[in-house]
Amino acid sequence: CLYILVLSTTSFAAFNDLENHWCKEKINEFLESNFVQGYEDGTYAPGEKVNRGQFATILMRALNLPSGDSTFSDVPASSKLAEGINAAAAVGIVSGYSNNIFKPEQNIARVEMAAMIDRALDYLGAKKTQGALNFTDANQISSSTFRLAVMNMVGLKIINGFPDGDGYAFKPAQDAT
Repeated sequence: CLYILVLSTTSFAAFNDLENHWCKEKINEFLESNFVQGYEDGTYAPGEKVNRGQFATILMRALNLPSGDSTFSDVPASSKLAEGINAAAAVGIVSGYSNNIFKPEQNIARVEMAAMIDRALDYLGAKKTQGALNFTDANQISSSTFRLAVMNMVGLKIINGFPDGDGYAFKPAQDAT
């Protein structure tokens, strides 16, 4: 339950769209820690999709990452997300695509988010425990890197999945919120 990035400094007490949200308690913890905030209109928008640049910025704030040099041709220094993207790239938490691009505005898939969290744990030197990849849609996680990251997230109880018949689905390609 990670959710949306900071666009203003609105106080979290004002977010009426969190009132009945299933992840309200965790979001409020993140808000108190200042690595996520809300929108200028006084909403938090917990169901809003998160893009790659936003998530890199969340990780930069959560981990208090040091600044990094500009790395990607599609992330101008003037971007509100440049600091987070560059810092996360400098420590190996995020990577880009060919031709030196990051695609900061592209929604982040759940499997990409798992991989970034996994690399963030590596950066922290955290001990990881692999869990079983018992999701009903586990065969849709094609990359061995992504499979390992998801197994680590399951082992650490960061990922549970969605009820799906008699089991749970991960929905790896679904955009994260």
